[in-house]
Amino acid sequence: MGIKLLQIVNSISVLNKISNSDKLPIKQAYMLAKFIPKVQKELETFESLRIKLLEKYGEKREDGQIQVKENNLEEFQQEISKLLDVEINFDSPKLALSDLDKIGLSVIDLMTIDYLIESEQAV
Repeated sequence: MGIKLLQIVNSISVLNKISNSDKLPIKQAYMLAKFIPKVQKELETFESLRIKLLEKYGEKREDGQIQVKENNLEEFQQEISKLLDVEINFDSPKLALSDLDKIGLSVIDLMTIDYLIESEQAV
């Protein structure tokens, strides 16, 4: 399944919230436990490339932080957008809404991980 890097970046906090819950059925907890390290590896690669882009388009401030130069801001944003648009292909678990109902996720949380939610047919 192809997942945009942007979806992965946006969903890590929700994935951590779910994985820290003891209310997820064991089978889904196991699948998620296998999936999260793959997500973390992608995030590490993203962060490494993001830092390289910051170094390319920015300058170090006195406090040690790198800030993008104003005249490079548009190019930096374009590069980040291209990076976040990369599609990552790996198998992701499918979680039923009924598996998530006791975890206390917000609507925004659910929207963030919609690529993992399996639709359930009305019976």
